[in-house]
Amino acid sequence: MAFKIVRNDITKVAADIIVNTANPKPKCVSGTDLAIYEAAGKEALLAERKTIGPIERGEIAVTGAYNLNAKYIIHTVGPVWIDGNHHELEILFKRTGSWHCCYFPDSRNRTWQPERNLKQ
Repeated sequence: MAFKIVRNDITKVAADIIVNTANPKPKCVSGTDLAIYEAAGKEALLAERKTIGPIERGEIAVTGAYNLNAKYIIHTVGPVWIDGNHHELEILFKRTGSWHCCYFPDSRNRTWQPERNLKQ
């Protein structure tokens, strides 16, 4: 299956997975994060997100997409990227202990398997 990048309103994209620039804590307050929660069904998505708890930089959490035209939402928290000269990669390295994290998935040749990553 081909990988495809689409520039559009993320809450209206038909896809298997959308990626959300998540807040580290299970809350939604503004921007794209809030738009995704509101379109998906804020109460249900937030309830599932609260069961996961905080997400550290470089980590991901996967939830259902609820009312969105997608199957899953990958919530990921990264450092605020300024220009690459403000310790952004070091922040990820300190968190993960290596360069192998969601930002460099090819480095371990891993395949995401929803049946293992999602609660049934």
